[in-house]
Amino acid sequence: SMQQPADKLCTEQQLQSVSSSNGSSSNASSNGSNGSNQQDSSGHFQPLSPRQVLVRALSEVGAFRIPDQTNRLALLFGPHASPAVSLSFGVEQFQPGHVTPLHTHKGAHELFFVLAGRGVGVHGDAKQQQRVEMSVGDVAVFPPGVLHGVDNESSEQLYCLQVSHCTVL
Repeated sequence: SMQQPADKLCTEQQLQSVSSSNGSSSNASSNGSNGSNQQDSSGHFQPLSPRQVLVRALSEVGAFRIPDQTNRLALLFGPHASPAVSLSFGVEQFQPGHVTPLHTHKGAHELFFVLAGRGVGVHGDAKQQQRVEMSVGDVAVFPPGVLHGVDNESSEQLYCLQVSHCTVL
């Protein structure tokens, strides 16, 4: 079966492990322009106060291959970067022919906004599985506990903004 429980997104250690095996860099160094990135010398984010603003450029973030899949994720924000951020936010790239193993998040919605390409949002179990075509400008929001995935059945790259609420994954 392609169904896998996914109670949490990749942890920072998993991302570093994946990036090491793929030759990508996991360091996200501060650009020094405004100091708002709040990173220490090792590239880790410092905790934010409730009124601080965290700013990151996509160019500061490495893209990581999801283990045992062909998609890549550039995770800009999330609890991995700062416990004060309760959302994960990133850009995800899906290779042509990519099939995401169906999975759930216990306490998190997961949103995909299509930036480029075409994809298929898949949700539900084998008996009640539904497939929804997605193209540029479309958004799919998968509720907590619902089996889901995003597939790329086209011959072109699929790029999505990915957002999850991370209080319980």
